[in-house]
Amino acid sequence: MGLAVALELGPREMISFVGAGGKTSLALALAQELFNSGARVLVTTTTKMYLWQLERVGRPILETNPQKLIPAFRDAGQGPGLMAAGAGLTEEGKVAGLTGDCLDYIYMSGLFDYILVEADGARAKDLKFPGEGEPVLPGQTTLVIPVVGINSLDCPLTAQYVHREKLLVRLEVCAPGELVTPEVIGRVVSEYASRVGNLAAARLVPVINKADSQESIEKARHLAKFFLLSRQIPRVVVTSTIKENPVQEVMRWFQQ
Repeated sequence: MGLAVALELGPREMISFVGAGGKTSLALALAQELFNSGARVLVTTTTKMYLWQLERVGRPILETNPQKLIPAFRDAGQGPGLMAAGAGLTEEGKVAGLTGDCLDYIYMSGLFDYILVEADGARAKDLKFPGEGEPVLPGQTTLVIPVVGINSLDCPLTAQYVHREKLLVRLEVCAPGELVTPEVIGRVVSEYASRVGNLAAARLVPVINKADSQESIEKARHLAKFFLLSRQIPRVVVTSTIKENPVQEVMRWFQQ
């Protein structure tokens, strides 16, 4: 089963990846799969991505004006296929993100079948609690994918493993240094779900990533069951982006 089937993608989507634990790898794997199926795909960000990450798709087109981006996409190579875009380069070698309004304009143009957006930053951690103003979701987003790395389960709640861990402490979800439990990760996912509420057309599918071994797959299954039973989430996808086929399991509420 491919990622597109596991995520139950429609023929046209704006997909925002949020959270932590391998968002970029997951987005790039999905982009390649969709492109291989014949779809027109754009990979971009509303925050920041390293240039080398976007260059795995192709040399990104850098422009802030959506009315200039559309003809630039059309003029690139043989036309839309698999492309990358951003607003410009930062001094730290990252590609600055496009605004939500800009991406909405591109999506409404119909030039691409799928726009994949990295809409959150996590500093390479396996778990993140969103801060104020995060994530940065385009209004036309149709699917939000909160990503969590299974490696965060049973890790101590410290900055070494969790991005914005102080927010979880402030909310009294977990004390500093205590082990991250399914309840803690569930609180993170529910927070992302609450921030999707303003997007009328968006649905939410959590992904538990880095299930790279049989042991981690079993841990991911137990975590997915917790989501399905206590968070009113209808479907959870378990993945390993180091595998040729990233999808390890798709769990639904009626399996419980």
